Amino acid sequence: MSNDCVNLVILEGFTAKDLIVETSKNGNRYIRFSIGLNKGGSKKNAEGNWESKGQTSWIQCVFFIPPWKATKDLICTKGTRIEVRGELETSSWVGKNGERQYKTQVICHRITLLPSIFEVQKEQQDHEDQQLKDKTGVDWKDVTNNGEDFI
Repeated sequence: MSNDCVNLVILEGFTAKDLIVETSKNGNRYIRFSIGLNKGGSKKNAEGNWESKGQTSWIQCVFFIPPWKATKDLICTKGTRIEVRGELETSSWVGKNGERQYKTQVICHRITLLPSIFEVQKEQQDHEDQQLKDKTGVDWKDVTNNGEDFI
């Protein structure tokens, strides 16, 4: 039996800020960001803004960009739904007050931009509409005011 452990993290959530490529003093490019994981989902409030129905956990992440990889300076904007894959890393140091400080973050190996929840729902609805049209021969969007609600 092997004593090797698996250190694999897969998270899907929303970015807390724009993901912007930064460059270290020695020329390495990286992105440091937080990903928000909603427990309980989210909903639109009366003003039309999204708010969490439950608790949000914020996970610190860093992605080191390989030197050979061409990339834009702005990867995505705040609130973009992403998936990150990587591994956990914990570092420690002695703070100004003399106490040991700890930080755990995800060292990302891959970042995937995901479609918004609305895009996924729209795609599912379009697929269901097409299946219904194939069965009945009726385009229900014509019957329901071009797919928009009457109310």
